[in-house]
Amino acid sequence: MYLWTIYRLESNRITAVMQNLSAHVEELLDNQYVFEPFWKHLSHWKQLFRNAKEKRDKKTEFTLKQLFDRLYVLRNQLLHGSATWNGSVNRPQVTPGAKIMATLVPHFIDVMIRHPDGWGAPRYPVVEETGPRSGWTGSG
Repeated sequence: MYLWTIYRLESNRITAVMQNLSAHVEELLDNQYVFEPFWKHLSHWKQLFRNAKEKRDKKTEFTLKQLFDRLYVLRNQLLHGSATWNGSVNRPQVTPGAKIMATLVPHFIDVMIRHPDGWGAPRYPVVEETGPRSGWTGSG
């Protein structure tokens, strides 16, 4: 839903950014190690991989969805121990993934700032404390 909203609000901009990132996007999307069905040991993962490639060539919004699916797998690899600091095993995924995120996230934030309505309530809203406070004020 979030990606569709971002894309719908400024599709020309997101398409242009994705085109500028196309080498990194292709590098990540062509990497089987960030393709979830590969890790599920599905006997037909190669066909699913080919189908995904054919589908992404048609519309940026589908490519964006696939890209964030792959980034989620990469995130899981990083947070759950499959990749290590300065290790060499996952560099073909980590390097383009980091470049993609470093480029897209500021654009996404800017889209949200320019179109503030329609994002719904925050998941973790500010709450007023009703009980005793810790004494920490958050300043120097």
